[in-house]
Amino acid sequence: MSPAQARRFFFLCTNNAVARMTELYDFVWPSVTAMVFARSKAHRYRKLIAEERRYALIKAFQSKRVLRKQYRSISGLKRASLGKAFIDTDWPAQEQVFARLVLVNVFAIHEGWLDDLMDELTPQRGPNDPWRKRFITACQFPYATSKHEDWNWVMSELSTHRSIGLEACFGGNLRSGRFYSQRHAIPLLLCYRYFKELRNSIVHRNGKANSALVDACNAYRPVANEASLGISGSPPEGSINQIRAGSDIQLSLFGIVGFNNVVLRLMATLDVEAGLTEFGEAAMIRFFKGRTNIRSVSGHRDTTLRRMANEYGLVGLEHPEKLAQILTAGDVIIP
Repeated sequence: MSPAQARRFFFLCTNNAVARMTELYDFVWPSVTAMVFARSKAHRYRKLIAEERRYALIKAFQSKRVLRKQYRSISGLKRASLGKAFIDTDWPAQEQVFARLVLVNVFAIHEGWLDDLMDELTPQRGPNDPWRKRFITACQFPYATSKHEDWNWVMSELSTHRSIGLEACFGGNLRSGRFYSQRHAIPLLLCYRYFKELRNSIVHRNGKANSALVDACNAYRPVANEASLGISGSPPEGSINQIRAGSDIQLSLFGIVGFNNVVLRLMATLDVEAGLTEFGEAAMIRFFKGRTNIRSVSGHRDTTLRRMANEYGLVGLEHPEKLAQILTAGDVIIP
């Protein structure tokens, strides 16, 4: 299988979103390390007068002597205000910038994934379809109100389209995945709502807490433990200061990074539950109709079906005859 096909999830869009999430978090700590190292190196120049400091920092960080040739022409590099970044601005302020960037991007990736997932589930429904909007919103709430449904409604909707065949073929393997967390979904969503309200306060309220954030924080507190969330280690904490309505939010970079584990679990769980449905059957049929299917070397039909499942990105096929029934019903030719 190619890297794009060798995935841990039912839908390719989930694999791609998880890869983007991983790229984001793989970028954070090395970037923080590099910034801290640069600040430490620049500390020696803090007592120089402004112009002397500027030239000293350029020599230390941007001169041809210290930069490899392939980095010297990077656009905008010489526009960097090194003194402001490494000396004048304190580290806690820069840590907040890192935390805000990560927090906002986590939700951008997750919400983009929900749109892509709906394209897989119901390609006939456009972005303005009422059911589609209702489904996407409900995926992000552990409780229902007069304005929206909740996670339990989503699971109920999917259960009405459950595929007995895919359950038999892949259910056991997919539900044994590391991040599958249906049993902990509601506490995980209470955590999600807390971080989502943190994000909303950063984006829409200039970093000030409101009553919605206070309520989300209070709802999360009782489940902020390993047993409720089903995770190992300390539960993610989004703020380093106590949250009160009207107070300024001080994000915890370590907690924001830890929130990644929560989002991955919710994505993996919804991916499995949505995949083991008639929607998942349709996605597989579209995949196999769009390619030339080749008989396995042995010529044995079960081996061919396992190879086809692997090409789709799923391993551990059980009951190949049930997959054959699904594909045949969808007019997919099994070689």
